Amino acid sequence: MSTLIKNDFIKRYKLTLTTLGPVHVGSGVQANQKEFYQAGEQIFFPNVGALYLLLEDEQREQFEQAVMQGSEMDRSVKNSQVKAGQRLDEILRNIGAHDITPEKHASVFGLAFDVSTTAKKPVPARNSVAGRGRQKYLIPQAPGAANAPKQEKLNVVNRFIRDGFGDPYIPGSSLKGMLRTLLFEYFVIRKVTTDWSEDVKLDQGTESKLSKIFENIIVADSVALKNTDLMVCQKVDRSQKGENNGLPLFRECLKPGVVLEFDISVTEAQNKKTSEHAMKDGKWIANIANIAQVVYSERYSEYRSKFALASDDGAYTFLGAGAGFRSKTVVNSEKTMAETLENQFREIPFKKKQSEGAGIPLSYKVSLDKTGKLLEMGKCKIEVTELQ
Repeated sequence: MSTLIKNDFIKRYKLTLTTLGPVHVGSGVQANQKEFYQAGEQIFFPNVGALYLLLEDEQREQFEQAVMQGSEMDRSVKNSQVKAGQRLDEILRNIGAHDITPEKHASVFGLAFDVSTTAKKPVPARNSVAGRGRQKYLIPQAPGAANAPKQEKLNVVNRFIRDGFGDPYIPGSSLKGMLRTLLFEYFVIRKVTTDWSEDVKLDQGTESKLSKIFENIIVADSVALKNTDLMVCQKVDRSQKGENNGLPLFRECLKPGVVLEFDISVTEAQNKKTSEHAMKDGKWIANIANIAQVVYSERYSEYRSKFALASDDGAYTFLGAGAGFRSKTVVNSEKTMAETLENQFREIPFKKKQSEGAGIPLSYKVSLDKTGKLLEMGKCKIEVTELQ
C-alpha cells in the first residue's frame, strides 16, 4: 500500500502563483533564425512544412539550400541567392517569395498578438488546425540599453514547455523544486536546526532530510495555459548603477499577470512532522505564503535596493530559469555566494566586490517591456488555500 494513504489523513491544497514578471520553464528546444519569421519587432513561429508547400518548384530548391546552409548536411551551394546566416524572412525575400507573408497566409503563420498590451485578443488563424500553437510576438527590448542587440541579431529563441496538445504548462516537479528551495532557505534563515548552519552546503545529510520532508507530498502539473499567455523576452542584466544591459538571449515566457493553479496532496502526519522544523503551528503547506514572505524579506529587501529598485514586501518567490543565482541557492551569506561564484567565474572579482559592499550576485535578472517598465524575471506572488 502506498505510504501516502496508509494510516494517514490526506490534506489537499490549491496553490496559486500569479506571475509578476516573465516566467520561463524551458522545453529544451531552441528555435533558430530559420525557424521563425521576423517582421520588425514581431516574430512568428510558422508551420515550416506548410510554408514549403506554398513555394514554386524552383523556389523550393533554393529554400532547401538556404535552410541546409551551415548544417551537418551542408554542401557547397552554387546558387548566388543563398547566403549564410539568413533568417527565414530573409530567405523568402531572397528567393522571390514576396507574397508569402503572415498577412496573406495566416493559417500557416498562426496566431498573432501584442505582448505589450495583454488586453488585446489574438487574431485567430483562418485554419485553426494549421495555426495551433504558432503565434506572433512583439519582443520587449531594453530601451537605451548599452549592449541591447538589434532586431537583426535575434538568432535563437528558447521555447516554453508544452503538453501533447501544444499548450504551455508548468510541471508539478518544477513547483516542487521551488517549494523545496523555499523551505530550505527558511530553515537556513531561522536556523531551526543546529546542524544546518548559515553557510549550509547541500551535502548528503541535508539532502536526506529534505527528501524525507517531501517524500509524501504530491504536486500535480499546473492547469493548462494558453499560448496567448506567452511573450518573448530579452535577457537583461541590471547593474548596481541602475543600468540595464540587454543580452542576445531571448526566451518564450509567461506574461506578468498569468494565474497558475496547482493541486497539492500531503498527509497530515507529514505536515505535523515537518512543523517541528518549519512552523510551530503545523501544516507548513498552509503557511507557505508566510514562509515566502520571510525568505523574500531576508534575501531580497536589502539586496534589491542596491540595484535602484523600489522597496517592496509580500509573499513573493521566484520560479523558472533566468531568475538568477540567488533564487536557486540556499546559501544566505553573501561572502559565501561570492566565493562560490568566483570559483565558477574566475575572471570576475566577486570576493573583492563583496568586501567593498556590492550585492552578490553583481547583476539582477530582469527584462523590460516596450514602455521601459522593468520586469523581474521569475517573480511570482504565492497563495494557498485548503481544499475540503
